[in-house]
Amino acid sequence: MRIGIVEAIGLALVLAGVVAAWILERRRRQRAEAAAREHEAQRAIVSEAPVMIWRSGVDKGCDFFNPWWLAFTGRTLAQELGDGWAEGVHPDDLDVCLASYVAAFDARVPFRLEYRLRRFDGEYRWVLDLGTARYDSTGQFAGYIGCCFDITDRRQAEQALGEAHAEISRVSRLTALGEFAAALSHELRQPLTAMIMNARSSLYQLEKIPPDHEAMKEGLDDLVDAGHRAEAVIQRNRELFRHHTVQTSALDINTVVREVLVLSATRLQEHHVTVAMELADDLPAVRGDRIELLQVLLNLLANAIDAMERVERSERRITITTSRLDQGAVVVAVKDCGVGLDAVDMQRMFTLSYTTKATGTGVGLSISRSIIQAHGGRIWASQNADRGATFSFSLPVGRLP
Repeated sequence: MRIGIVEAIGLALVLAGVVAAWILERRRRQRAEAAAREHEAQRAIVSEAPVMIWRSGVDKGCDFFNPWWLAFTGRTLAQELGDGWAEGVHPDDLDVCLASYVAAFDARVPFRLEYRLRRFDGEYRWVLDLGTARYDSTGQFAGYIGCCFDITDRRQAEQALGEAHAEISRVSRLTALGEFAAALSHELRQPLTAMIMNARSSLYQLEKIPPDHEAMKEGLDDLVDAGHRAEAVIQRNRELFRHHTVQTSALDINTVVREVLVLSATRLQEHHVTVAMELADDLPAVRGDRIELLQVLLNLLANAIDAMERVERSERRITITTSRLDQGAVVVAVKDCGVGLDAVDMQRMFTLSYTTKATGTGVGLSISRSIIQAHGGRIWASQNADRGATFSFSLPVGRLP
């Protein structure tokens, strides 16, 4: 009886072992079949993917190219295997291409190459080749796998864009040079005109019998002063192109206004223009470049004079006022009784090259705006209630921004 029980237990154990072995074998086959299906699916994807795919073994030689690669090169798989694919690389790119591939392979790091590969029609096309190391199921290095994309159109577009940028830069430099020349000419016109007129006045005084030495001295002093102003304009523009910061100092804006009237006296007299000053007392000092602020006021006075060319001489009047804003800024305003702003494009008034004058250059107001903005202020224009226009600018009290 006991023997029968032992035999039964042994038989049960044998059956259990057989069943366990069958289950393990079945699972192994299922895993193998799943792996085979996955491998086949991956191979199908690699073969049918619309990109050029290659694969290499541990010996660096290529052992697979998908149909898209072969269709691109027009060569057979046998011709491409190993290092046969290198025959299609442009001779000028071959050494760099192979050296980069070998270096990445030895270091087991991804790589990105751009080189020219010969297409089936003999044309060399730029390709982007991306490669990365691959490993088997045990974690062992198995070689590299990569894909290529034809990027010829992209590179041509980049080249065309680069050429366009170069052309734009060239034109911009020429435009900037032309604008600089126009601005410099505009700024130098006033001191040069003053130099010529003072020189003529001195010659006239010299011809008198006896010569008026005092008048000659005043004319020559004015001539020297105009020369200094022209020199300052040139120096300031040189500093601008050298990217140097203009030196500023504390200025009494009323003193600057009075100096401008002295500099403009001859022109005001020639055009029969009278000037009234309404200057506020006890204005705080502003920080700025004296020459630049003189240039702004000279430009505004010149525009005011030109705006009154068709006005009766007895009515040609300019009023210059200074005041202080509650916001801590000083305001200078130049008011004329000329043609006003009806024919002016207010949006473009302070832009470069815009002018309503037949012989204007369109740089005076643009320069003035640049100068005032550099001082942390703003400039604007408004139509007068009766007639004419007023050009105003503000300057902050204290340090420059």
